[in-house]
Amino acid sequence: MIFLGRPLALRGRVSIWEQPEGDGYSLHLVERGLILELDGPEMNELAEAVTAALAHRAEPESDHDRIRRLQVLDARVRSFVQRAKHPGPESA
Repeated sequence: MIFLGRPLALRGRVSIWEQPEGDGYSLHLVERGLILELDGPEMNELAEAVTAALAHRAEPESDHDRIRRLQVLDARVRSFVQRAKHPGPESA
C-alpha cells in the first residue's frame, strides 16, 4: 500500500498516516489490509475510545453488565432464528 501523506506512527501491525490534503488521517491495519480514512474529530474520538476501553478492560465485569450482554446476545440469536425460519421477500 502506498500512502502519499506523512507517517505519524508505525507500531507493529498498525500505521497512521497524515493525509496530504486537509486534516484527515489514514489508519492502516497492515495484516488485515484494512484502511480507515478518519477526520480530525474522529481520530480524537477513536483515541479516547481506545484509552477508555483499555482502562475499562482491567476492571471486572459487573453482574448488571454481564446480564445485559447476555440479553443482547439472546435477542440477536432469536432474531437470527426467526429470520431463518421465516425469510422475507428481500432474501428470495
